[in-house]
Amino acid sequence: MASHVVEAKLAKESASGTVTFRDIHALRHLKRPGEMVEVPLCIIGGVNLSVRLYPGGTRDEAKSKEFVGVFLSWTAAPATPCAVSASFERLSKSMAVLHTKFWDLDTDMKWSERDDCGFFDFLNWATIKNKLEDDSITIRVKVSMVKNELDHSVQKVASLDFCKDMTALFKDDSFTDVSLVHAEGETRAHRTILQARSPVFRCMFGTQMKESIEGKVDLSEFSGDAVMALLLYMYGQDLDLSLSRETKQELANLAKKYELPALLDTCSQNQISSLSKETVAGTLLFAHRLDLANVKGAALSFAVRDRDTLALVHDSVEFLEFPLELLRELLGAAAGKTPEANSQKELIAVGSEGS
Repeated sequence: MASHVVEAKLAKESASGTVTFRDIHALRHLKRPGEMVEVPLCIIGGVNLSVRLYPGGTRDEAKSKEFVGVFLSWTAAPATPCAVSASFERLSKSMAVLHTKFWDLDTDMKWSERDDCGFFDFLNWATIKNKLEDDSITIRVKVSMVKNELDHSVQKVASLDFCKDMTALFKDDSFTDVSLVHAEGETRAHRTILQARSPVFRCMFGTQMKESIEGKVDLSEFSGDAVMALLLYMYGQDLDLSLSRETKQELANLAKKYELPALLDTCSQNQISSLSKETVAGTLLFAHRLDLANVKGAALSFAVRDRDTLALVHDSVEFLEFPLELLRELLGAAAGKTPEANSQKELIAVGSEGS
């Protein structure tokens, strides 16, 4: 009997980034122990890295108001164990290193299958409060990540064959038994595939709902390209990166509607990685409407990074559609403060000027 060997190999990647948290005294006043401000840092090897600041300390009584907490968070798929070593460097305005905390890869290796892990550092408030330049804290993070990868050639070939067969099945109308109606017409599919991939479809076709009886799902608010991309994903294909930004946003909406978290995460990361001065306003509105906190956080940070970008956001067509809550968050980010620090009267005035 032939046997196949699965070889485990370690893939190492490194990255670094710098984040600045402003108006620290105000944040200390506004935030209770355990409350945080989070800034996305980067993505390496499919792992999302962000830096969290706990201005009022953690919920740990021994490290509450006496300290400012800094936390490097990494989020990976639960099935992808990884180890992360990191260093924090608190920088002066001239980028001189004021404080360093380092976790060594050999001694502090944190292999984990949890989806949210990280490292903490604590800054003594009494020591730093009178030495903050521009009332801000700048942190440079250096990260090395080791991810356990399985190299199995037989599995890879089987996976490719499966995707090929599933694509052929999708293109063959012989055994289709449901239509997805979209803005440009309708596309046929197989209930069994949709049920296997989505709990929403499973419930829909497993009961006497209208869609199950009539064999039609009304998605007329979505374009044909978005519905086709959804179906191709459900039949095993990867996201087509050549799709327009608008189609990808529609696809994210469909992923949320039909509870496809992996697809939603892929769409979200694509929106973050393709942020630009021209797209940030539309991304902000899109992320707010879909309640995508990670996308909105990244877009807010991008929007207020300089005066020119913020001006383009203000002058954009999408800005006229910003709800009051989103205006509050944008103003808070621009001021370097939390949304609670802005009065509703000021927000209404700014919203009126924008419209």
